[in-house]
Amino acid sequence: MDLTANGEGYLLMSDRGEFYAFGNARAWPNPTGFSGAMTGVSITGDGQGALAVSSAGQFYAYGSARSWPNPTGFAGRIVGVSVTADGRGALAMSSAGQFYAYGTAHAWPNPTGFSGSMVSVSVTADGQGAIAMSSTGQFYAYGTARPQQNPSGFTGSMVSAALSADGGGVMAMSSAGQFYAYGSARPQLNPSGFTGGMAAVALTDDGRGTLAMSGIGQTYAYGNARSLGNGDPGSTGGAAADYAREILNNRNIDKSGRLVNADLQAAANGRSGSAGAPLSATMLGLVARVGREHTVTITALEGGGTGHSANSLHYAGDAVDFGRLDGHVLTGRDDHSMVIIELMASRLPRGSGFGQAYQLVRNRDGSTTKRSCGPNRAALPAGVVEFADTCNHLHVQVPRGTA
Repeated sequence: MDLTANGEGYLLMSDRGEFYAFGNARAWPNPTGFSGAMTGVSITGDGQGALAVSSAGQFYAYGSARSWPNPTGFAGRIVGVSVTADGRGALAMSSAGQFYAYGTAHAWPNPTGFSGSMVSVSVTADGQGAIAMSSTGQFYAYGTARPQQNPSGFTGSMVSAALSADGGGVMAMSSAGQFYAYGSARPQLNPSGFTGGMAAVALTDDGRGTLAMSGIGQTYAYGNARSLGNGDPGSTGGAAADYAREILNNRNIDKSGRLVNADLQAAANGRSGSAGAPLSATMLGLVARVGREHTVTITALEGGGTGHSANSLHYAGDAVDFGRLDGHVLTGRDDHSMVIIELMASRLPRGSGFGQAYQLVRNRDGSTTKRSCGPNRAALPAGVVEFADTCNHLHVQVPRGTA
């Protein structure tokens, strides 16, 4: 998502490349043929140019935004791009903190020493300053971008940060919708009532207006940023079938788990799954997102109403088990499980949960011991919980009855 300089328009983009243009932001054809998911879009100050990028580093340039060679040789995925006000420069960044500078955007040393992953990059209007931010809230300021204190006390993870035109103001935001305003960026009330976690934030050129967007395209406008409409998340009733078909057609997703393929076929045809419940479109959408960027194995969906504890959310169509990611067996808190957790956590509705915080092992004397399911701890948004489960997969669930 990005905002025009005067706050009179904005362009939203879904991870599937659907554009939603409002006000003085020009509408463009949706990008097609990309790998992974679309992860970033930035527009020129007047809204007459746009540059979008996929997680695989494929650029899509429109209008007055110049076209650039795709970044190559990066680790992780490309997480964002920011263009200069006139579209003649751009700075892209990978989750591992590798910068790719083009045109009039100044090149900077890659950020180092961060925890989590890098999630957001923003440049000044002339490209002579930039700020990058990690998921744990570490700022890296360059050139004319004024250094700021790292945000602290947030819930979930930090997801987005935006610069004012001259670099004197910064607005940062957590997945739980907590704003952190610095310098000339005007403080705003935190958004509330959103679904799926907050995903992106943008500033007007003077820092007096802010636009924030949730994971399903709900927009929150403040100051001199106009409120013009939300992105359309689509019909929930048809979304489950659409996502199920996408998963079935995606060779990156191994569907060999017991009755997994049958459950997906039922969802694709608008029917309930093997335990008698419809699969949640929200849950399927998250599975589809993982499969756009990684190879992944689904070991369980509804499972015919067996194989899990009584009243399991698997039987309600609201849970999924992952067994492997990119060829690595998952234990729940290993490094590859954390990739899925980081992709999903900010997009889950409140009341969702991840398994494998640890495993309870029963001893001979009847007592139980906590067994670690991996070396990592999950930083989860407010309302998303974790619990014990066996350390041979990663379990993810949404609240019972989630559409």
